[in-house]
Amino acid sequence: MALHRRVLQDVKFVCSFDPAVKSGYGDYKSSGYDFSKLEIHEGQAPTVFFLAQMSPAGKNLAANYSDRAKQTIQIQCALTKVDNFNVVSAVGESKPMYPVKREAQGLIGEMVTDEWVKDANLHQSIMEELSAAIVETSDPSPF
Repeated sequence: MALHRRVLQDVKFVCSFDPAVKSGYGDYKSSGYDFSKLEIHEGQAPTVFFLAQMSPAGKNLAANYSDRAKQTIQIQCALTKVDNFNVVSAVGESKPMYPVKREAQGLIGEMVTDEWVKDANLHQSIMEELSAAIVETSDPSPF
């Protein structure tokens, strides 16, 4: 039994309430986010968040915060890419979000910029699910 689970590639994370998902979410989550377990409605594509494992320095930084601020730090540390994510302007216009912007932050490594997080304006339910997946895939595991 290993003392630590090493994530070798980004996790392709889809929220449980994504309307493109037809079935298989339980299997997807219990398999450690194996994207092939999801059945997607024909002609649709889910929003996919690519999540890297958080560094120990990133985990320490996030530990200094609570609630939404902690979730924001976790997302900034782990998010590397998003596919099929639209933002809605103040006048109701929907458009694709620009690519994730990351910048070096000393010992923490690269983090998503504050500007990108602000512009993405992630709904609280998305932040909660992303945060839980980041913790799950970044924490040591006996498996």
